[in-house]
Amino acid sequence: MNKYTKHPLPPNSAWDRKTWRRYAPIWFKEFIDGIKNLIDWLPIIWKDRHWDDSYIFEVLKHKLLLHRNHLVDQYRHTDIPTVNRDITICLNLIERIQDDYYAMETYDYHKSEFKFTPCEDMPGYSTMDSTIVSENFDAYFALHKCAVKKCLKQNRSLSGSKENLARAVVEYKQAQCHKLLFRILSERMTWWWD
Repeated sequence: MNKYTKHPLPPNSAWDRKTWRRYAPIWFKEFIDGIKNLIDWLPIIWKDRHWDDSYIFEVLKHKLLLHRNHLVDQYRHTDIPTVNRDITICLNLIERIQDDYYAMETYDYHKSEFKFTPCEDMPGYSTMDSTIVSENFDAYFALHKCAVKKCLKQNRSLSGSKENLARAVVEYKQAQCHKLLFRILSERMTWWWD
């Protein structure tokens, strides 16, 4: 999983820098920015497909990354460290969503054995059977106590099977990750401006 860190803050604001952009006509700066946008977005657009939410998150992640880098590099107002932190949190949440972080985390707490059996009614196809060889779900549940309580409160029948409870905790944590991402975006995105 890719982990994003805060973009380093420059020593001075864009107001203090004397670059060619300060003296160039607006139409020329707009033309240069358009060319730069084409170069920045071409790899993302090239790889984009229309069948999965992961591609939507990839576009959103790239836009947030470009936006954060621009805002921090310009450093035009005092709230930039907060903006840097918020966008970095959003980038890491998107990574967790795309990588199914919480589902992968459960594999640290159990080992399964998989067996493929050929289907009799469909030649060339197999069914997959999994058997848990060893598990330490109690340590996993200790790590996510609040999520376990919420899942058990919603569905008491989960207490009978540790595997089902772990699956419910994974779904709950992934849903929380989605909610937090979109809550930050809905509450803070209007503050992210240059």
